[in-house]
Amino acid sequence: MTERQAVDIFAPESRIPIPAGFVARLLRHLGNPPGAQAALQAAAEETELSEWDAADTARVGRPFLAAALERGEIPHTVTPHGGTWIVRLSDLLAWMQADDAKRRAAADELTRMNEELLP
Repeated sequence: MTERQAVDIFAPESRIPIPAGFVARLLRHLGNPPGAQAALQAAAEETELSEWDAADTARVGRPFLAAALERGEIPHTVTPHGGTWIVRLSDLLAWMQADDAKRRAAADELTRMNEELLP
């Protein structure tokens, strides 16, 4: 089992581990209340995810994420004892945005090419 970011739900003594990706989705669902963006950004700078949690958050397979880590696309550290990759949530979110932009650009280019070929 991997460690997950703990969030206080009821009281400081009742901490329940919740994946950071779930917290981000919850804030989006709540309509981004005032201050939520700054709080999420601050939490993202501090939150560290295992490679498994990072893959879950990015909604990609662990081998796909591992390949991106090996290519150096996402800053990360490696635990000294087990070789587990650790990724900051902020770095993962930046990579996700860049990857989405690349995919949109490729889709736009395919659309442009299709429009040229089909009058």
